[in-house]
Amino acid sequence: MSLIYRAVWDDDWCQPLLVLDDEFKEWCIWKGIDEDDIPRRGRFQQDDSLWIEVRRADAEIGRALRCTLSETDPRGRTWTTTATALADHETRSFWVDLECDDPGGGEPEMAAPRLVRGLIANGGRPTSYGLPMRTDARRLGPGTVDELVGALLDPARQVPIVVFSPDLRADPPTTIRRADATAQTLAGLAHVYAVSPPASTMLNEALREGFGVYGGAVRMYLPPLRVDDPDDAYRHRWIPARLIAVHPRRAASMLARRLARLQLHPPIPSAWGHLAGLLRRPTELEVDARASQISNTRAASESHADEPTLRAEIEDLTKLLAEADLVREAVEEQARWEISRLEAAVVIGEADRYDDADELEDLRRERDGLQRTIRALANQTAIPLVGLGSDPHDLDVPISIGEAIDSARTYLERIEIHDDAPRDIDELEATAKYQVWASAIWQGLLALHDYAAAKRMGMQPPGFKLWCEQTGAWPTSKLAMTESETVLNNDQLRNLRHFPISTDIAPSGRLHMFAHLKIQAGGGGNIPRLYFYDDTDGASQQIHVGFIGPHRYVRNTKS
Repeated sequence: MSLIYRAVWDDDWCQPLLVLDDEFKEWCIWKGIDEDDIPRRGRFQQDDSLWIEVRRADAEIGRALRCTLSETDPRGRTWTTTATALADHETRSFWVDLECDDPGGGEPEMAAPRLVRGLIANGGRPTSYGLPMRTDARRLGPGTVDELVGALLDPARQVPIVVFSPDLRADPPTTIRRADATAQTLAGLAHVYAVSPPASTMLNEALREGFGVYGGAVRMYLPPLRVDDPDDAYRHRWIPARLIAVHPRRAASMLARRLARLQLHPPIPSAWGHLAGLLRRPTELEVDARASQISNTRAASESHADEPTLRAEIEDLTKLLAEADLVREAVEEQARWEISRLEAAVVIGEADRYDDADELEDLRRERDGLQRTIRALANQTAIPLVGLGSDPHDLDVPISIGEAIDSARTYLERIEIHDDAPRDIDELEATAKYQVWASAIWQGLLALHDYAAAKRMGMQPPGFKLWCEQTGAWPTSKLAMTESETVLNNDQLRNLRHFPISTDIAPSGRLHMFAHLKIQAGGGGNIPRLYFYDDTDGASQQIHVGFIGPHRYVRNTKS
């Protein structure tokens, strides 16, 4: 069972147990569960695919309510949502976890449960680390942008902040729709803002160069924001308007995937330390049921023990459990401290990965510049490789995978990328290495284009692999012109490489493709692969790309 979502917030202006009671019941009814089947206390199991458990605690030190719903979807994935409301003499708080068990080992999509949106919307004044919780994006104008700047720069901030800049190429409601969709998906996880054009200008002036957001883009600012360190800018994901314009929920999906991978789960409420034991203790009904069960078992074995004796034994065990709770509280306190330390290490590790990715990107740009210089010198005495028109090598290196694909479709006339070739590009772009992968994909497509252009101009390259060895256009260690015999002889693995292609090449619109570029070496399921078909000797005289996406779609015997 993997924890994919955790939200923790305070709400001192409501009765949290009453709110959770009402919202959990409404949520279950919305899911089609009969109201009579929702227990006030205890467990209800409909079948192997659905169960509900409700536990309550009421003592002098505080009150607690924990509601759990577990359900299995048609794909066999089990989703377990556990919502807890806590109230003691100092705080009133909510804590919601969503866990998923996927037998297929896939990466489940992450979004705030509808229950969370109900708890936030119908609470009193929900806050997370002092910032108000909402299920829609907060609109900011020039008069309130200072509040956002203060929240971004607060060193104590523990929650991501998402900022949508105005898209001046679209109508204003478009930006609001994107921001609201994101606020719903990330409810409880992040604070979402949509800024007006004047507010956007003021925000970018208040932040140092490299930390702003503009042009209809959206940016997620992780905690903490260190504007004094220029390298810190790479931690805070920027998604350009072009990538999120296709659908109002595109930004929400991309940011949710990123948060799910970062696993920046907040610490559980402090009140849980002294209220957890109360929830774990057996209820009166459970004590009675267990006593009757033991009594019946002993009666069947001719034991003379009666129910009062058994009840006394259970009460003694309950007292021992209470003493054990005190010991466990100390252990849990130590565990909470350790969790906080590890969560901080995750954030630092993420920053390190971005630093590594940025360093690689700088090296790639430097290499590209040197190659352009060499090409310019060579072109003084030789025929240009790419034919007439502007040289695509002089274009800026794309900063996203989607941009690399778009640029190839626009500028690389010898490359034909099928409309259905890109797969889960937004997922690849939600990783720390997306810019490095974008540069590598562009470099690979350039190499394929130059090879096809050279053949069209009458040159006779001895095959793409040997051509790469001679020109250095693409490392042959990251190129495979076919698959292993094991893959080729396995119908299931072979058919995973049956990709879309122009009907001018294959009347069926699909063709087996085995030649591929390894955008990153290795066998991880989420690293990119690019499969292509060489028709440079055919009618189209082009390279046809049938797949660009995660490696998991083209498994081999090792994966």
